[in-house]
Amino acid sequence: MLSFRHSVLNFGPDSQPLNLGLSARHETWVPDIESKERFCGDQSVNTKTCNLARISGYYSPKGNSTNIPFTLRSGSSTSDLIRGYFYDDVVTTNGVSVNLRFGVGDTWDVPPFLGLGLATSREKVSSSMSYIAALVEQGKIFEPYISFYDIRNPRGTGGQIVIGGVDRKKLYGGFTYWKGIGAPGEVPTPKVKVVANDGFEELYNKFIQPKKATALISPGTPFIVVPSDVLESLRFAVPIAFPLGSSDIKNYLYTTCDGTIDPSIAIEFDLQTVVVRIPLEDLKTVAPPRVYSSIGDIVANDSNICILSISSTDDIEGYSFILGGPFLRKAPSMFLTEINSHSRAYVVMKPSESQSETITAIAIASLNATEQEIIELGGPNSPRLDEIAGNEPANSKRKKKIIIAAAAGAGGGGGFLLIILVVFFRRF
Repeated sequence: MLSFRHSVLNFGPDSQPLNLGLSARHETWVPDIESKERFCGDQSVNTKTCNLARISGYYSPKGNSTNIPFTLRSGSSTSDLIRGYFYDDVVTTNGVSVNLRFGVGDTWDVPPFLGLGLATSREKVSSSMSYIAALVEQGKIFEPYISFYDIRNPRGTGGQIVIGGVDRKKLYGGFTYWKGIGAPGEVPTPKVKVVANDGFEELYNKFIQPKKATALISPGTPFIVVPSDVLESLRFAVPIAFPLGSSDIKNYLYTTCDGTIDPSIAIEFDLQTVVVRIPLEDLKTVAPPRVYSSIGDIVANDSNICILSISSTDDIEGYSFILGGPFLRKAPSMFLTEINSHSRAYVVMKPSESQSETITAIAIASLNATEQEIIELGGPNSPRLDEIAGNEPANSKRKKKIIIAAAAGAGGGGGFLLIILVVFFRRF
């Protein structure tokens, strides 16, 4: 779970603005201003890497160096390393300041990011405090809740992250939530099927849970990742195209950009009291993919071949599914049924050092909400999640299960087109 959105934060008493990715990891890191010449002076060597710092900006240390070496591996490659030293300094955004220990990188090969602290325990490799944990410790919020609304949607402009509470105006009905399942975002494996609403035969009618007991809701992941047999069933529903030179066809679906997948064909995820339905047509990415050869060269960039933001692997870190950004996005009105006038998944997570206190919740989210009503969570007078309810969807009869339509957009860098608001509920 790496960066899924950029946000401008101010570092130090002189408010140095840095444009950082928001990461699920516990650690935060920024590039050192001195590395601009030392590490980035020879552009023939580090051009790609230094472009990352050019976008984020550099940090000129004004805080206190701990003289503690900072080393962070952020990927599987041996080159995905960040090296430098830890610093202590103040970080400010939206008028809220917090003292934070973060890494200042001398060398790196990944984008700088703010560590929110939602990563699974297997990803927590540093003893440094996450941004959300620091907010709690310093009394800025009561408990480390974080809410996601329409994240990584390149077609939308109303995405929002709320830290310390929820935005009641963005949801309908109440929450279904799980406590003590595992890491933030881990939920019981949903049942799944591929359906056609106009009466066609169901293409994948198992609607049973795969062998692995847990799925992961991961807002920062640009794809929905499913077992290979589920993806194979989708090939019967999608007009398949084969990009020239692609070496990994079996794990992805390609289709023509100018064609249309029957809008009634969808994949459904049954999460006990909520069914999330995602039309396959809206899994089509906005921009066609670049296709790489086995040695990494671009061999095709067909303007009429689009990839769907759903992929497969039978080894997805112990999970049955990874429900990425497409699981949370809005659907165009053409995909909404009469009781689905509100069509996003609103997701809330609460990390905790104690697994028994970790919470993941999901609710129906409104389609075009513009107002805000931030409700704090965890305080002495705060409601519990199961006590919070938004308005009822129009035409809703409060059935046991409410189907909500979700939709996909571009993978890769497309999510950076979003405007995501980071809203804090302040105690003082």
